[in-house]
Amino acid sequence: LAGECPDDLHRPWIDKVTWECNECGNGTKRRIKDILDVWLDSGSVMWAAQEVYDGESHYDSWVPANFIIEGKDQIRGWFNSLLCSAMVSSERKNYESCYMHGWVLRDNQKMSKSKGNFFEPEDLINGTLKDLQKNKSYSKIKGIETFRFYSIGATQPGRDLNFNVKEYADTYRAINTIWNVYVYANQKFRLAEFDPTDHSYDLKDLNKSDLWILSKTNSIIKEVTQLSDDYKLPWITDTLRDFILNDISRWYIVLNREKIDVYSEDPNKYAIMSLLFEILYKVLLMLAPITPMLSEHLYQKLFKPYMSTFDLESLESIHLQNYPEYNEGLIDSKLEKQMEFTRELIEVARSIKNKNRIRLRWPNKKLVIETTEEMPEVELTEIIKQSINIRELEVVESFEPDNNFVKMESKFGDIYLDLSVDDDILSDRIVNDLIRNIQYSRKNNEFKVGEEISLTIGTNSSYIKGYVEENQEFISEKVSAPKLEVAEGTDIADEEAMEEMKICTNKECSASLKKNITKKLDNQKDTNCPYCQAELTSENVNTIVFSFKKNS
Repeated sequence: LAGECPDDLHRPWIDKVTWECNECGNGTKRRIKDILDVWLDSGSVMWAAQEVYDGESHYDSWVPANFIIEGKDQIRGWFNSLLCSAMVSSERKNYESCYMHGWVLRDNQKMSKSKGNFFEPEDLINGTLKDLQKNKSYSKIKGIETFRFYSIGATQPGRDLNFNVKEYADTYRAINTIWNVYVYANQKFRLAEFDPTDHSYDLKDLNKSDLWILSKTNSIIKEVTQLSDDYKLPWITDTLRDFILNDISRWYIVLNREKIDVYSEDPNKYAIMSLLFEILYKVLLMLAPITPMLSEHLYQKLFKPYMSTFDLESLESIHLQNYPEYNEGLIDSKLEKQMEFTRELIEVARSIKNKNRIRLRWPNKKLVIETTEEMPEVELTEIIKQSINIRELEVVESFEPDNNFVKMESKFGDIYLDLSVDDDILSDRIVNDLIRNIQYSRKNNEFKVGEEISLTIGTNSSYIKGYVEENQEFISEKVSAPKLEVAEGTDIADEEAMEEMKICTNKECSASLKKNITKKLDNQKDTNCPYCQAELTSENVNTIVFSFKKNS
């Protein structure tokens, strides 16, 4: 009628559309100045988004949107106008799924400038929010990825988000741990000169922990895919956080860190690295929609050069790669349940050690599990022994303990730990504490992982000197010290780094004492060993001194 089609049906383009009135013959038809409710305009998006066609045949050709998202105020606004427009005009819906979020509250009150509880998102992202600045432990918290992860996971669809600074800080720590997992893995890969394109793994060569993490990864992909399909976004962040922190970082990597160590000669070393590389890549693909910038950075640095490992093209961005697919054949529900049961048993055993003031890295002779009819079969015995550092594990229907054992009841049955010590136990106890202190000192003095040092160890105790000499090769390997000298006494040369350890005078304890205890002794204050309660003075404690420098 107007003779031409405008570029856009909105103002001001529609104002130029006029035509003669056929009814009176001397008038011009044009848009009236008044407009309908603006939500009706928004509700006509299915027509406005299409190319303008002449004729009525294209009027009903629009396709429903797969997904729309807005705040809960749009129940009477956009959500309503969209649906009503479609039903009145075409008697069908114009969106398949609707995701609705609530308001962001503070102290359970709606944010507003008049109430003084309002803050700019930029302040939170940049770490300049007063709530963060006034708490020392929160002062370094910043970053858009923390904000994204927190916002997605903090509340369920349709409900208000009550901003909580502690929960936000916990999210930052989780993001930081996720970052550290990838940094740690990359560090191990680099030190071992591991090239993913040169190595792979065979299922028949994998141990139980490897098969478990492979099964668990596929279960997580399956679960997260279903949650995504159902738009249950907050559950996705919880699931991924728990998997990365508790299953990968605090469990699988801990179980295998000795095997992937730079000096490890384990035959499955590179198979484990290949598996870990694959798992971390698939996890990163799941993280990409939630933490896009973090995921992109890690993809570029760690994975992009090795996409041929997965028979994939090295695409420019992780966001161009396909979402991971799960393999139902690799999911072993029985193994996952057995591992969950094993971890619960280990937690009970660790509680026994903690209650009896025994450090986790200190070995014990024996652990006995007295079974019940309801208890699942104990299958992963080697993992139990490794995780709580025991020499022997016994699973029996009935047990009569002697005086060396302590007992703890659990929902599975009674668990007994042998507290007796011998020379082997004491030797491992002292050497493990010594290695930990040297590693800690290396880190504090900014020595890189794997960087070789020349190390001298001296002690005023003959039996400690004997233990160190017996384990000299082991210590040397663990702390990257190809040159290691064990000296008589504590008067040794002060090199780039020098530290002192105080050891409990009670030989059957021989615990390395923490700084708060050694400070008292340095100030000539008598005290007691926190592990065996032996009386300690500055005169009767044993001392280990170690000094090291870069190996030349």
